[in-house]
Amino acid sequence: MKFYSEVTEEMYDTIEALQVAEKKVNREAEKEKDISEIFDLVKEASELEKKTLKKMTDYDQKYGFGCVAKDLLKKAGVDENLILSFGPTYRNHATVKKDSFNDILKEFLGK
Repeated sequence: MKFYSEVTEEMYDTIEALQVAEKKVNREAEKEKDISEIFDLVKEASELEKKTLKKMTDYDQKYGFGCVAKDLLKKAGVDENLILSFGPTYRNHATVKKDSFNDILKEFLGK
């Protein structure tokens, strides 16, 4: 007796072979769905990062270079007495002691 799979649209000699084939197809479909969801989140995060960086740039232009870093750290509850050094570099970032502003911001956002 042969078994027909509506999922693969093929005939199989045993029910077990049919189940294995359908499981493989279903797993691949689930994998594709999952990677699509991840890809959509990555795209969304990328767009949000662009908006955030634009807003941060606008803030610095409006209130002075380095203000966004200083004010974000203050809002995050980082000790105001830390020595902040701001200066234009090839990456244009703030340095707090030996940690970069981005590391502190990531730590804060991870809470």
